[in-house]
Amino acid sequence: MHNSDKSNKIYSQYIAKELLDSLAVFLESTDKDEIVKNAMVIAQEFGGSKDIAILISGSEDEKSEAESKLLMHFHNNLKLLVQKTWVEKSDETIKEQLLVKLDTICNELSEKQYSQSYSLVLQVLNDAVLLMFGAVAKSDDFAEYALRIDPGFGTFWWFLHSLPKEQNWSTEKVKIALVLGMYFLANY
Repeated sequence: MHNSDKSNKIYSQYIAKELLDSLAVFLESTDKDEIVKNAMVIAQEFGGSKDIAILISGSEDEKSEAESKLLMHFHNNLKLLVQKTWVEKSDETIKEQLLVKLDTICNELSEKQYSQSYSLVLQVLNDAVLLMFGAVAKSDDFAEYALRIDPGFGTFWWFLHSLPKEQNWSTEKVKIALVLGMYFLANY
């Protein structure tokens, strides 16, 4: 989904350098400790450093319980958000398809199929934003608009659009990226 040069310039005006640097390192690194350290900087910005720390570094039992909770909250909150979002008649099909995709990814993620679900999760997150904001979300100025009206949401949009459409990351890194995005929308 990578950001354009114009978007990157806008993000650098609104987002703290530490956060920009942390995402850059997260995206490029293959070192688990470095990935986790930088993911925690992002998690703090998303308001979930304690919960995400458990999802990333907790015991197997803690992680399993936290993943189940996150998945349930993500599914329920995003489903409610999509159902309650008023859309143009022309977008009703997209809304219905999004709900089907949401069920699909939640089933896949409950089976710990992170790498297989990656592209579809990004698509669902992106489609949810498009439904929420309509045509303005497709404009070149949306990044700045989002950062001005809701800096937290604008930061999420930056994160989402910084993730590559295709990746060859470790399963653990894919999981961390998805957890960060899902955590934000589950608690939005």
